[in-house]
Amino acid sequence: MNTQTQEFCSFEFSFPDIDTLAAVENTDTEIVIHMSRDKFSEERKTAFVRELVSEGFIPDSYLWCGRVRWIVDPAWWAPSPETRALAFRFMATLFASSALFWLVLMGMLFLRVAH
Repeated sequence: MNTQTQEFCSFEFSFPDIDTLAAVENTDTEIVIHMSRDKFSEERKTAFVRELVSEGFIPDSYLWCGRVRWIVDPAWWAPSPETRALAFRFMATLFASSALFWLVLMGMLFLRVAH
């Protein structure tokens, strides 16, 4: 039986100056670059692919063959419902404990003033 294994690598990059995130997926057949916003010019896209090749993230054969696919999808970066629920629970617990702590401190202050 002859099985073919497909090597898959994924790397994420952040560009805070232009508020953009990028994820590079490297497969045997192509490179897919997911962008959160369409902020790269054609020259910057070419320079980014050259940087990826020079840093060893993708093979240099992709520089000349053009098997790079760019996908702009802001929804791809949205947090999952589980992550949102976890963040909501954390913030609700933090707010409730802060309010309780504030009430205890104010009660101690009023008891001290009353004596």
